[in-house]
Amino acid sequence: WLETVQNGTIELGALTSVRGVYIPIDGTGTLAAVGGASATATITSLQHSRIEASNVAVDLSNVTNAFSTDFIINNVTVDLSHLASANQASFNVTGADQDLSSLGSVTDGSFAINGSNVDLSNLADIDGTDFYIGGSVPVTLPSVTSVTNTSGDGVWQVTGSNTVLSFPNLTTVSNGTSANQDFYIQALQGGR
Repeated sequence: WLETVQNGTIELGALTSVRGVYIPIDGTGTLAAVGGASATATITSLQHSRIEASNVAVDLSNVTNAFSTDFIINNVTVDLSHLASANQASFNVTGADQDLSSLGSVTDGSFAINGSNVDLSNLADIDGTDFYIGGSVPVTLPSVTSVTNTSGDGVWQVTGSNTVLSFPNLTTVSNGTSANQDFYIQALQGGR
């Protein structure tokens, strides 16, 4: 657990790899590299971690891989401009636009997007990944051409009018045939 509160500061060296750490960032304290720069700006790899951001923008611009990491993003922007792979990761994005255009692979992961425009234009590999979209936003994945789901039940769900989940170039969906490998595609309360 790496948390600062009541204007406290934790100074870290050139932190590049984070594994198994919960990092809540809400602006009540500072995670700083020695010299005062943001400590999160030097991170290149996240594994089995949780980033929870609210009230203040977060610089994770050097992260390229986030394996099995949870991102909870509430009404702020998190700079993930170099994130290429986030397999087994979850993204819960509410209330602020998020640029994830560098992201190419999220397998066996999930996206919960509510009221946020999230750029997933280059995300191509989404095998086993669930989508829950709400809040009258369109989410388009033009790079996805095929999907295979063999790792449990799969869900693509949109809820609410003007909420759209679009796969304009999708040609093939392959689902497993074993128990607990159902695939649910749901448009609820006017979602498309």
